Amino acid sequence: MNTTKNSALDTALSFYYQTLVTLNNCFDLKKGGQIKMESDGDISIIGNLLTATQIEVKHYSDALTDNHENFWKTLSNWVQPEFKYEAYQYLVLYTTQSYGARTLLKTWNEKDENGKLEILNQIIQKKKVKKVEQYKTNVMNTPQEKLKNILSKVYLSVENKDVFSLRESLLEKISYISDEYKNQYIDGLTGFLYRKAQKGEWIISYQEFHEKRLELTRIYSSELPFPEFFGEPVSAEDADRYQSKLFVSKIKNIEYDDVLPEAIGNYLELIHTLNRDLDISSTYRAYTNNYRNMLASKLNRQYAKAKREQTHPQTFYDDAVGENPFSLKNYCPDMAYKNGLIHDIMDDDEQNLKWDTTQ
Repeated sequence: MNTTKNSALDTALSFYYQTLVTLNNCFDLKKGGQIKMESDGDISIIGNLLTATQIEVKHYSDALTDNHENFWKTLSNWVQPEFKYEAYQYLVLYTTQSYGARTLLKTWNEKDENGKLEILNQIIQKKKVKKVEQYKTNVMNTPQEKLKNILSKVYLSVENKDVFSLRESLLEKISYISDEYKNQYIDGLTGFLYRKAQKGEWIISYQEFHEKRLELTRIYSSELPFPEFFGEPVSAEDADRYQSKLFVSKIKNIEYDDVLPEAIGNYLELIHTLNRDLDISSTYRAYTNNYRNMLASKLNRQYAKAKREQTHPQTFYDDAVGENPFSLKNYCPDMAYKNGLIHDIMDDDEQNLKWDTTQ
């Protein structure tokens, strides 16, 4: 009975560790990226082929030796016909283990595919260990060209933090949350990961994770839960759809069409953040209204000065758009946010603002 109980606890702990490793990687997701759990293996990080990574997570206390089941079983899984190794740039064995004193695996990451294959050949010539022999057979019976392709992607990540240390490092990572709420915040994120499990798939997208972080930040932080801005310009095709906007015509009036893709992109990014129900709180909307009023007042003064000094309209535009955002309530927003607001102000006919300083 005790053996069964301990086994169940070990399994639960291992899965919780896998979830924390997944959570740690979620913080590093880029826009458009995804993480899949229990798909091709423990953790699959999907973005593009240059960064796509398959991670096998192992929580062991003993050393990683030449004949350790952890190593050979993982390789055996990766050479199976159904495993789509071509979809990944990296295949990572992520383990809490340290290298054994005499293991040949210490130099694994320094080798190319030929060197890694030579390490495998040296290991199988040594003593046999019954419980891993089938895994070794599966690996070494793989067609050599395929095996080399797989080995070129395989990396060993050893001596990683154990489950307790990893959780502590995650608590340190969320410095924007007060200490009394950090545990609830991390528990909220791990609960979110668990709930993403569905029949047939277990996928966490960048956008979903970003939204959950904002939601929990609104709950547990006194700081402003500010959306992330990217400042990406729109394509020429998308820019054509907004030619009738007032702020666009004001830019065209000063013959500065080159800046339109960036200007339209900043404007749309701002508008989209204000319209996303899941992302934006009343705190953010109130902050934006205050910032907009202050920015409009500042632009009016800058325009009056530029007109008085006969500043070239395009120079006035560059100075206003290129100026760093000012801080409000101890928070300094992103440049794209500030510039999106500038174009929103220029789109307001009641403001009576323009870029043309010659009129």
